[in-house]
Amino acid sequence: MFSVAVTDASKTTSFPTSIVRYDLALMKRVQTLAPILVGAGAIARRSESYFWMGVVGLATCAAMRFFFVGRRRINAQVVYIDPAKRVVTVGDELLRLAATQTDVWTMPGRVARIYQGETCFALKVDAAVATDFHRRLADIFGQALPMPRRGSKRARWIAGAVLLLSLPLAAFGAFIKLVPLFVIGFAAFFGGVVATGVLFQRAPKR
Repeated sequence: MFSVAVTDASKTTSFPTSIVRYDLALMKRVQTLAPILVGAGAIARRSESYFWMGVVGLATCAAMRFFFVGRRRINAQVVYIDPAKRVVTVGDELLRLAATQTDVWTMPGRVARIYQGETCFALKVDAAVATDFHRRLADIFGQALPMPRRGSKRARWIAGAVLLLSLPLAAFGAFIKLVPLFVIGFAAFFGGVVATGVLFQRAPKR
Protein backbone atom coordinates (compact mmCIF):
# COMPACT_ATOMS: atom_id res chain seq x y z
CA MET A 1 0.00 0.00 0.00
CA PHE A 2 1.09 3.57 -0.61
CA SER A 3 0.77 6.66 1.52
CA VAL A 4 -0.89 9.40 -0.51
CA ALA A 5 -1.02 12.96 0.74
CA VAL A 6 -3.48 15.39 -0.79
CA THR A 7 -2.44 18.98 -0.28
CA ASP A 8 -4.06 22.34 -0.74
CA ALA A 9 -3.26 25.82 0.52
CA SER A 10 -4.56 25.12 4.03
CA LYS A 11 -4.06 21.46 4.98
CA THR A 12 -2.61 18.04 4.14
CA THR A 13 -4.79 14.92 4.17
CA SER A 14 -3.23 11.43 4.05
CA PHE A 15 -4.75 8.09 3.09
CA PRO A 16 -3.50 4.76 1.65
CA THR A 17 -3.50 3.93 -2.05
CA SER A 18 -1.77 1.69 -4.59
CA ILE A 19 -0.40 2.68 -8.01
CA VAL A 20 0.08 0.62 -11.16
CA ARG A 21 1.58 1.88 -14.43
CA TYR A 22 0.29 0.37 -17.68
CA ASP A 23 2.00 0.53 -21.06
CA LEU A 24 -1.07 0.70 -23.31
CA ALA A 25 0.90 -0.15 -26.47
CA LEU A 26 2.05 -3.46 -24.96
CA MET A 27 -1.43 -4.20 -23.62
CA LYS A 28 -2.83 -3.72 -27.12
CA ARG A 29 -0.35 -6.31 -28.40
CA VAL A 30 -1.62 -8.75 -25.80
CA GLN A 31 -5.17 -8.13 -27.00
CA THR A 32 -4.03 -8.74 -30.59
CA LEU A 33 -2.36 -12.04 -29.70
CA ALA A 34 -5.40 -13.37 -27.81
CA PRO A 35 -7.45 -14.32 -30.91
CA ILE A 36 -4.29 -15.79 -32.50
CA LEU A 37 -3.97 -18.10 -29.52
CA VAL A 38 -7.59 -19.19 -29.90
CA GLY A 39 -7.34 -19.77 -33.67
CA ALA A 40 -3.96 -21.51 -33.58
CA GLY A 41 -5.13 -23.63 -30.66
CA ALA A 42 -8.17 -24.82 -32.62
CA ILE A 43 -6.00 -25.71 -35.63
CA ALA A 44 -3.44 -27.48 -33.44
CA ARG A 45 -6.19 -29.51 -31.79
CA ARG A 46 -7.56 -30.72 -35.12
CA SER A 47 -4.30 -31.29 -36.98
CA GLU A 48 -2.06 -32.33 -34.06
CA SER A 49 0.65 -30.51 -35.98
CA TYR A 50 3.86 -29.67 -34.19
CA PHE A 51 4.11 -26.55 -36.34
CA TRP A 52 0.84 -25.16 -35.00
CA MET A 53 1.76 -26.26 -31.49
CA GLY A 54 4.93 -24.23 -31.93
CA VAL A 55 2.89 -21.24 -33.11
CA VAL A 56 0.70 -21.53 -30.04
CA GLY A 57 3.73 -21.80 -27.77
CA LEU A 58 5.48 -18.77 -29.28
CA ALA A 59 2.34 -16.64 -29.26
CA THR A 60 1.71 -17.60 -25.63
CA CYS A 61 5.26 -16.68 -24.58
CA ALA A 62 5.08 -13.36 -26.46
CA ALA A 63 1.70 -12.49 -24.93
CA MET A 64 2.94 -13.35 -21.44
CA ARG A 65 6.02 -11.18 -21.91
CA PHE A 66 3.98 -8.20 -23.15
CA PHE A 67 1.51 -8.65 -20.30
CA PHE A 68 4.06 -8.73 -17.47
CA VAL A 69 6.32 -6.03 -18.94
CA GLY A 70 3.38 -3.75 -19.71
CA ARG A 71 2.09 -3.77 -16.14
CA ARG A 72 4.42 -2.36 -13.48
CA ARG A 73 3.70 -1.56 -9.87
CA ILE A 74 5.38 1.61 -8.66
CA ASN A 75 7.37 1.42 -5.41
CA ALA A 76 5.82 2.88 -2.26
CA GLN A 77 5.81 6.64 -2.50
CA VAL A 78 3.99 9.67 -1.13
CA VAL A 79 1.71 11.25 -3.71
CA TYR A 80 0.83 14.93 -3.47
CA ILE A 81 -2.12 16.54 -5.20
CA ASP A 82 -1.51 20.25 -5.72
CA PRO A 83 -4.64 22.09 -6.96
CA ALA A 84 -2.74 25.38 -7.35
CA LYS A 85 -0.21 23.93 -9.79
CA ARG A 86 -2.70 21.40 -11.20
CA VAL A 87 -0.24 18.54 -10.83
CA VAL A 88 0.00 15.19 -9.03
CA THR A 89 3.53 14.54 -7.77
CA VAL A 90 4.82 11.10 -6.73
CA GLY A 91 7.62 11.13 -4.18
CA ASP A 92 10.47 13.58 -4.60
CA GLU A 93 9.63 14.50 -8.18
CA LEU A 94 9.88 10.82 -9.16
CA LEU A 95 6.77 11.24 -11.27
CA ARG A 96 4.66 14.26 -12.17
CA LEU A 97 1.15 13.90 -13.60
CA ALA A 98 0.32 17.37 -14.87
CA ALA A 99 -3.10 18.40 -16.13
CA THR A 100 -1.50 19.84 -19.28
CA GLN A 101 -0.08 16.40 -20.19
CA THR A 102 -3.19 14.39 -19.34
CA ASP A 103 -5.50 13.32 -22.16
CA VAL A 104 -8.40 11.97 -20.09
CA TRP A 105 -9.04 10.58 -16.66
CA THR A 106 -11.78 8.52 -15.12
CA MET A 107 -12.66 7.03 -11.77
CA PRO A 108 -15.24 4.26 -11.54
CA GLY A 109 -15.52 3.18 -7.93
CA ARG A 110 -12.26 3.69 -6.06
CA VAL A 111 -9.72 3.38 -8.89
CA ALA A 112 -8.65 6.56 -10.67
CA ARG A 113 -7.08 6.06 -14.10
CA ILE A 114 -5.04 8.89 -15.57
CA TYR A 115 -4.21 8.56 -19.28
CA GLN A 116 -1.17 10.28 -20.74
CA GLY A 117 -0.38 9.22 -24.31
CA GLU A 118 0.34 5.47 -24.35
CA THR A 119 0.57 5.27 -20.56
CA CYS A 120 -2.11 4.80 -17.93
CA PHE A 121 -1.62 5.30 -14.19
CA ALA A 122 -4.13 3.52 -11.96
CA LEU A 123 -4.46 4.89 -8.41
CA LYS A 124 -6.57 2.79 -6.07
CA VAL A 125 -7.83 4.23 -2.80
CA ASP A 126 -9.98 3.02 0.07
CA ALA A 127 -13.72 3.15 -0.54
CA ALA A 128 -14.21 5.44 2.45
CA VAL A 129 -12.16 8.23 0.84
CA ALA A 130 -12.96 7.58 -2.83
CA THR A 131 -15.47 10.43 -3.09
CA ASP A 132 -13.07 12.99 -1.63
CA PHE A 133 -10.22 11.67 -3.79
CA HIS A 134 -12.42 11.97 -6.90
CA ARG A 135 -13.33 15.56 -6.00
CA ARG A 136 -9.71 16.59 -5.49
CA LEU A 137 -8.58 15.04 -8.77
CA ALA A 138 -11.45 16.81 -10.54
CA ASP A 139 -10.06 20.11 -9.28
CA ILE A 140 -6.91 19.34 -11.26
CA PHE A 141 -8.01 17.35 -14.32
CA GLY A 142 -11.58 18.53 -14.75
CA GLN A 143 -14.63 16.31 -15.09
CA ALA A 144 -13.96 12.57 -15.27
CA LEU A 145 -15.17 10.59 -18.28
CA PRO A 146 -17.67 7.72 -17.93
CA MET A 147 -15.94 4.34 -17.99
CA PRO A 148 -18.14 1.32 -18.86
CA ARG A 149 -16.72 -2.20 -19.17
CA ARG A 150 -15.44 -3.18 -22.61
CA GLY A 151 -17.27 -6.51 -23.01
CA SER A 152 -20.90 -7.50 -22.74
CA LYS A 153 -22.07 -9.59 -19.83
CA ARG A 154 -22.40 -12.64 -22.08
CA ALA A 155 -18.86 -12.25 -23.44
CA ARG A 156 -17.49 -11.96 -19.91
CA TRP A 157 -19.28 -15.15 -18.88
CA ILE A 158 -17.84 -17.04 -21.88
CA ALA A 159 -14.31 -15.79 -21.19
CA GLY A 160 -14.65 -16.80 -17.56
CA ALA A 161 -15.85 -20.27 -18.51
CA VAL A 162 -12.88 -20.76 -20.86
CA LEU A 163 -10.55 -19.64 -18.09
CA LEU A 164 -12.01 -22.09 -15.58
CA LEU A 165 -12.11 -25.10 -17.93
CA SER A 166 -8.76 -24.69 -19.68
CA LEU A 167 -6.46 -25.26 -16.71
CA PRO A 168 -7.94 -28.67 -15.82
CA LEU A 169 -7.66 -29.53 -19.53
CA ALA A 170 -3.96 -28.69 -19.51
CA ALA A 171 -3.46 -30.65 -16.28
CA PHE A 172 -5.25 -33.67 -17.76
CA GLY A 173 -3.10 -33.47 -20.89
CA ALA A 174 0.03 -33.44 -18.76
CA PHE A 175 -1.26 -36.36 -16.69
CA ILE A 176 -1.92 -38.61 -19.70
CA LYS A 177 1.24 -37.26 -21.43
CA LEU A 178 -0.66 -35.95 -24.44
CA VAL A 179 1.41 -32.95 -25.55
CA PRO A 180 -1.15 -31.39 -27.96
CA LEU A 181 -3.83 -31.40 -25.26
CA PHE A 182 -1.46 -29.83 -22.73
CA VAL A 183 -0.33 -27.09 -25.14
CA ILE A 184 -3.90 -26.30 -26.18
CA GLY A 185 -5.10 -26.23 -22.57
CA PHE A 186 -2.27 -23.95 -21.47
CA ALA A 187 -2.78 -21.60 -24.43
CA ALA A 188 -6.54 -21.53 -23.77
CA PHE A 189 -5.86 -20.74 -20.12
CA PHE A 190 -3.64 -17.77 -20.92
CA GLY A 191 -6.03 -16.68 -23.67
CA GLY A 192 -8.83 -16.84 -21.12
CA VAL A 193 -6.82 -14.72 -18.70
CA VAL A 194 -6.20 -12.10 -21.39
CA ALA A 195 -9.80 -12.17 -22.68
CA THR A 196 -11.21 -11.91 -19.17
CA GLY A 197 -8.91 -9.01 -18.37
CA VAL A 198 -9.83 -7.20 -21.57
CA LEU A 199 -13.58 -7.78 -21.34
CA PHE A 200 -13.77 -6.81 -17.66
CA GLN A 201 -11.57 -3.79 -18.26
CA ARG A 202 -13.16 -0.38 -18.16
CA ALA A 203 -12.48 2.05 -21.02
CA PRO A 204 -13.14 5.79 -21.21
CA LYS A 205 -16.32 6.64 -23.08
CA ARG A 206 -15.68 9.84 -25.01
